[in-house]
Amino acid sequence: MYKSLLFILLSTLIINNTWAVTYDESQENIVFAEGETTELVSEVSDDVMESSENVPATPEGEPVIEVPAEEIPVVEQPPVVTEPPASEPTIPAEETPVVTVPPTSEPVTPVETPVVTTPTSGPKTTITASLHVFMQENTHRLAGFYFDLPPLPSTGTLRTAKLQFTNRQAGEFISGTFDIFAEIGSHPAIFSLKNPLTPRQLSAYASPYIPHSHWQAGETWSLDVTLPVQSVLQTERCNQAIALIAQSTDVQGYNFERYTVNEQTVSLELTFDGQQAIDTNSSRCLVTTDILEELNALPTFVNSGLSISKNSDGVLQSELEGVRFMLAPQALYTTTTEIATALAEGQISFTLENGKTLVTTPVIQDISAFKQAIKTIDNLQNASISIAEDGKVLIKVNGLIRYVLYPDISSTPVHQTTVLGLTVHTQYWSFVFTDAQGQNREQYLYIVL
Repeated sequence: MYKSLLFILLSTLIINNTWAVTYDESQENIVFAEGETTELVSEVSDDVMESSENVPATPEGEPVIEVPAEEIPVVEQPPVVTEPPASEPTIPAEETPVVTVPPTSEPVTPVETPVVTTPTSGPKTTITASLHVFMQENTHRLAGFYFDLPPLPSTGTLRTAKLQFTNRQAGEFISGTFDIFAEIGSHPAIFSLKNPLTPRQLSAYASPYIPHSHWQAGETWSLDVTLPVQSVLQTERCNQAIALIAQSTDVQGYNFERYTVNEQTVSLELTFDGQQAIDTNSSRCLVTTDILEELNALPTFVNSGLSISKNSDGVLQSELEGVRFMLAPQALYTTTTEIATALAEGQISFTLENGKTLVTTPVIQDISAFKQAIKTIDNLQNASISIAEDGKVLIKVNGLIRYVLYPDISSTPVHQTTVLGLTVHTQYWSFVFTDAQGQNREQYLYIVL
């Protein structure tokens, strides 16, 4: 009787509870009670990414209960980024011309240039160069800014170099990102169809440009290009021009079409430490690196074993078996007529392979010691000394010319006990001085008047 009552109670509980789960041995799976199947399956299909085929087998006789989402969480994987970072864009080789072409012998090596710090105060000398030519390729990958340089100070550290953009009108701007390089060379070829932006040998340093919002009319924005410019400035500061090359770092390229580029809106500002004197004498920078190479290639120097160099004052010098030669460049002529009318007594000319003729004059090899020595000569204690354009030495007393001399091309070593100073002879003066290496040397100056 008790067993019958217990069976009746259990049957009633199973019928009234719709969440009950039974185990179907033939299907090896879960069977949800009627009324709950659709909702639960919907939850599992939305949240569970693995199929039922991957559910591990369970021991026989035990019910399997799937817990949606809690035991098998859905982990959303971030998309794989295939684009390169902005600083290292991928530029298809077939669409982008080669910009940095290494030299034929050795690759371009970084110039060891110290980091430039900008002092907050102190004297300074500022030089501004106007834009001469702007050129860009239709691929929007390369653009060039070519500046003719005025005379630069031969001394003083370069403090800053700034590429200045001044908006002509409101709403103009430059889009895209790019790096600015400087072309190596004292006088790079001007941009043209015959001299495109590539191939050119560029500096190892670059200054990045990051786009800015639309500028107002008259607003000026500066891009710091100190390192690129510093790496190409010559020791004697005889650069006649500077070419800055913009190379795109944006996969879309840059765009200057929304900015007016001309000599009024783009300039290059160079600032040097201290109040520096600007030497406007163009002869100091007359001999460029290319001309110096042509000069050394002349058979006269090759056969004699002489090698010509140039010091910080622009004076050409060479030494052979102790004899020191020094010449100051005066002019570079292209026609024989110019040479015939220009060449004066004591001047020396060299005809180069390109047909040009370099005219030079001998110089006093220690002008400071010479000015001190002349004070020991009778009646010349108060004399003034000047150098004429043709290289002659003019000695004046009370404004009147007393002597005209021209120096010998060379000086020779003499014994260390030789008396220093000037000795006046009938046709020449003997000038004995001590050079930077401590060697006593003698140079003659010939009397013209």
